[in-house]
Amino acid sequence: IALGLVVTSLVQIGSGLAAAGIALAATIFLGHELRIAAEKASPITRDERALYLAFTTPPSTENNYEEFIILEPTTVSFPFDDDYFTQLSENFPELQRETWNNFLLRNNNCENLPADLELGIDFQYLSEEILQENNLLSFWEAIDKTYNNGECCVLLVRFSRVGFDHQRTQALMIYSHSTGGLSGAAYFVFLVKVNGRWEVRDSMLLWIS
Repeated sequence: IALGLVVTSLVQIGSGLAAAGIALAATIFLGHELRIAAEKASPITRDERALYLAFTTPPSTENNYEEFIILEPTTVSFPFDDDYFTQLSENFPELQRETWNNFLLRNNNCENLPADLELGIDFQYLSEEILQENNLLSFWEAIDKTYNNGECCVLLVRFSRVGFDHQRTQALMIYSHSTGGLSGAAYFVFLVKVNGRWEVRDSMLLWIS
């Protein structure tokens, strides 16, 4: 009888350990899947916020405008390929492939900038009403009517999401600015971290209007 009780206890303990092992494995797997899902969802990260702040803090950019407007969607999805990487590598010799790949991954879709975003300069988000304007002329007329007090020129700014290397020592992003339908430009901006601070290393023109 005693032997039977021992065997029964061992079986119960073994079953308990197996169940605990299965539960632990499931927890680890679920956590891994949730981490991957979170990475794919990829809201604007703390690293990106820090880089936007560093980029817009003088003297990184020169801004003499009383109004600084930034589009709420950070990027539009449009196809980049290795031809761009080849051109960028010629302009930014330090640019790593993994930084480029991370940039591509993060810019597959539009992401909204956070409401509490901090930049190194004063800015306002472009209003939803103006964003809904589907005609270029009426779009800029609405901007002038809403933001231009006749004493300043409105600068419309847009960022892409930021691609990083795994060590967070270099970064790639797109920055565009416009003051009208035929007065704007966009640039690839390459940044490196030096002594814990982000610095613009170089830029390359993407488009101009």
